[in-house]
Amino acid sequence: MNILIDLRPLMAGNTSGVEVYIKNLISEILKNDSQNQYIFWWNSHHDVLHNIPNYKNKNVAYFATKIPNKILNLSLSFLGFPKIDKWISKKIGMKIDRVFVPDPRPTPVSKNCKKIMTIHDLSFESSKNTFSWKTRLWHKILQPKKEAHSAAKIIAVSKATKQDLIETYKINSEKISVIYEASNLLLIAEMPKSGVSTMSIRKKYDLPQKFILTLSTIEPRKNIEGLLNAFHKLKQETGLPHKLVIAGKQNEQIFAKVKMLNKNEKDIIFTGFIDKEDKACLYALADVFVYPSFFEGFGLPLVEAMQMNCPVITSNLSSMPEIVREAGQLVNPHEIDSIKKGMQIVLEDENLQKQMKEKGLERVQDFSWEKCARETLNLITNC
Repeated sequence: MNILIDLRPLMAGNTSGVEVYIKNLISEILKNDSQNQYIFWWNSHHDVLHNIPNYKNKNVAYFATKIPNKILNLSLSFLGFPKIDKWISKKIGMKIDRVFVPDPRPTPVSKNCKKIMTIHDLSFESSKNTFSWKTRLWHKILQPKKEAHSAAKIIAVSKATKQDLIETYKINSEKISVIYEASNLLLIAEMPKSGVSTMSIRKKYDLPQKFILTLSTIEPRKNIEGLLNAFHKLKQETGLPHKLVIAGKQNEQIFAKVKMLNKNEKDIIFTGFIDKEDKACLYALADVFVYPSFFEGFGLPLVEAMQMNCPVITSNLSSMPEIVREAGQLVNPHEIDSIKKGMQIVLEDENLQKQMKEKGLERVQDFSWEKCARETLNLITNC
């Protein structure tokens, strides 16, 4: 079978959850499948080859087109032309049987080809105001509901996302398969080989001895303002010595701006962007990980924190209870007192912390890229 994989989401060279998903999924698929032929396609008027993984497998071929993306996307979305499978088939002289789209974007295919699409969340439907105007315009061009209905099969990264697709887009439940993502952290055992150590990370990011960690892109949906207010209340009402470490950066090209509080406060540390090889150490050093997001399709940082034996406090909404189950302390992200109480309960109870760590390590066994790849390939080849 000839499978075309759309790598357009990788062109910008970002390191968000979508890019992590695509790279790990493809790597794992190629480890275990030498029978099917894979064509990796992307389109860019610029040279973006440095953002594309370089696989040496004999069953892998690369193909790039160079049409200006604005023109191509408008044509694909509103005219349904060209049909991706026929267009690429004609250029490479190879029939395309399946098109896998790992993140929704305009991808029309012919009746003789089946399209499988991964949808990570519908935050752009439920939380439109948390995105920049450019991103909201992009989603109008994308027409995600139309794309979802045109797919033969949809992969949802959580049961919560599947339910959102059923309720928001009226997609038949039988068309949607839930396949979980996994973590890709540099494990503690591997750190010495890379020169990473807890001591070097503490110094690099100026981390205190005791701290509460949150790690994500700084955008409205992550509820950073709510966390800051809850932390201030925690410090006012308790004698806890912990500081708050906010790891991540803003991306105003994609998301609406977050109104941050005073960055000069002595008990709050803004690290900025965290290098991927440093993330595991950051989780390992933290006393607790707090993730009071309003909405998540999956919530990869939750899995990362549990993997690194860090107690998790997160929201009781969307996918988050599904991902952490009994390993996490759930709070209402809309209530400052609930976030504050959740942090206080965990930080003041060492036995609870121990239980949460044990349950977290048990829960992360349910997430693996090998399992994700096996289930994804099975869906692609048998749909």
